[in-house]
Amino acid sequence: MGQPALEKGSVNSPRVYVDPPLQEGQKLPLDPSTSHHLMRVLRLNVGQIITVCDGQGNDYRATLLPPRGNGRQQQVWVELGSCQPNKAEHPVSLHVGVAPISGERFERMLEQLAELGAVSVTPLLTERTNVRQISEPKLQRWRRVATEASQLAGRGSPLRIGAPMRLVQFLQSHDEGCLLHQLSPPAPSTFEYSHLAIGPEGGFTNAEVALAGGRGWHSWSLGPRNLRVETAALVGAVKALH
Repeated sequence: MGQPALEKGSVNSPRVYVDPPLQEGQKLPLDPSTSHHLMRVLRLNVGQIITVCDGQGNDYRATLLPPRGNGRQQQVWVELGSCQPNKAEHPVSLHVGVAPISGERFERMLEQLAELGAVSVTPLLTERTNVRQISEPKLQRWRRVATEASQLAGRGSPLRIGAPMRLVQFLQSHDEGCLLHQLSPPAPSTFEYSHLAIGPEGGFTNAEVALAGGRGWHSWSLGPRNLRVETAALVGAVKALH
C-alpha cells in the first residue's frame, strides 16, 4: 500500500538539502541518491510537495516534476515555489569536538546532537582516544546519519561533520571554550560557550587540561559520576543551547 499524499504545506513534507544559490521558480534536478529515496522509499508522486533547503536558513516549497533518466541514474526534478526563513535553527552556533567511540553509540549521539541544534561535530584525536583511524567511508556514513537526522528535525541546514582533528588544533580554532573534565570544578547550570570539547572514555589527561587552560579555555565537571562520551556530549550541548 502506497504512502498517503502529502498536502501542500504539511509539516510531514520530506526535506532535502541542495547547494545554493536557489531562487523561486527555478527548476533543478536532485541527485540520484535523493531521487531514489523520494521515489523508491517514500514512493512520492509527481505533483507532491517537498521542502528544499539551501543550507543557509531558507526553505523552499517545491513541487515534484517528472523524473528524467533511467535506472540508478534516474533523477527527480523539482520546481521551487515560495521561500521562507527556516525557524528550526538555534540562535546559538555550537561546535562540538568529541573523541570518537566505536559502534553505533557515536552515530546515535550524532543524531541527537543534530536534533538539539549543534552546528558541527569534529572527531577529536586525544592522548587516550581509542579510535585512531577514521576512514573516509566512515566519515561519509557519519555525514549521512547527521544529514538524515537534521532533515527529520526540520532544520534549515544539516549538522556538519568535520575531518578528524587533534585536540590542540581544535583548541586553536577558538579563543575560548569549554572542556569537560571530571576532576574539574562543577559546571554551572548553563554555559555561554560556542565550542565544547569532550574527551574519550578515559578522559583528558592533566597535560591536555593544562593545555586548554593555557589557551583560554575553561574546564568544568558534569558531576561525580563517570559519564559515557555520548552522555557528556549531550549534557554539555543542552547546557550550551538551553
